[in-house]
Amino acid sequence: MNTTTEIPKVTLSKPTQLLFWLAARSHSLAEQFGVEIVHDDDGKERLKIFPRSRPWLTPVHPSRPNELTFNPEVYAKSLSDCSEYTEHMRRFILNVWMRNPTYAKQKGWDFDLFKAVRGLDSNNLDAIAFILRFPQWP
Repeated sequence: MNTTTEIPKVTLSKPTQLLFWLAARSHSLAEQFGVEIVHDDDGKERLKIFPRSRPWLTPVHPSRPNELTFNPEVYAKSLSDCSEYTEHMRRFILNVWMRNPTYAKQKGWDFDLFKAVRGLDSNNLDAIAFILRFPQWP
């Protein structure tokens, strides 16, 4: 008798995959997202995803329960459980995802680049600069 339960394989929507790549470039976000960029033998970057609870990933649609997408409303609940400068990075992610600064501001998720620059370390600033240099948003 086989008593093991097979766990269904999940996938991330394309925009959520890009968001994970962005998060991996920031040590603050990489820890929360549970991701790391690793290099294979050819030097090509690969995203390693660690097992972790991610309540802010929700099904894209009820008909596709195994395809997950980033849910900004749920993610925003994590804004108050971190340091001030980690919060800047989380707000940045919300603003990149929403692509609507007016909505983000109405929700209290506004991102102040100048305030963030005054305190973020070089790794986090490099992550912000990366998305500004190479906006690969679908």
